[in-house]
Amino acid sequence: MLDGARLVDRFLGGRAAVRRRLTEVVRSVTEGHGVRPALRVRSEVEDLPPDLVPDLVAVVRELVTNVVRHAAAT
Repeated sequence: MLDGARLVDRFLGGRAAVRRRLTEVVRSVTEGHGVRPALRVRSEVEDLPPDLVPDLVAVVRELVTNVVRHAAAT
């Protein structure tokens, strides 16, 4: 069984790649929907405990998915 730090290294390319992974998630979710995202990270996500990184990615994915889903709502 892999611990959190090794999961991050294996699936996200290490702690330094967290920002890049978040950017990729935002880009992939918004691609083709006419939404122009701007991702601003105001804290040091690289310093998060490795066990929290997959949760952070999931939360950002869900947040952006909801924005895309409701962007055209009137």
